[in-house]
Amino acid sequence: MKYKNGAYYQGEWKLGMKNGRGTMVYASGNFYDGEWKDNKRNGEGMMMWKTTQEKYTGHWDDGFQSGFGTHIWLESSGENKLL
Repeated sequence: MKYKNGAYYQGEWKLGMKNGRGTMVYASGNFYDGEWKDNKRNGEGMMMWKTTQEKYTGHWDDGFQSGFGTHIWLESSGENKLL
């Protein structure tokens, strides 16, 4: 599915909503690769924010980081901050 703003989704659908495994690339260049349920990030997945140089790999519930995961912030010097 390609959106007018340049974003696109490639993955599984159910009843017209993102469900199952898929990748969403947003117009900003940020992207999510992982599990979806009812158009929201749910289950295991990885989100990369190109705009802020962040990466989260772990569990999602209703579109929010939840449970166990790793969030990394990349400084301009290239060093990582790990939470």
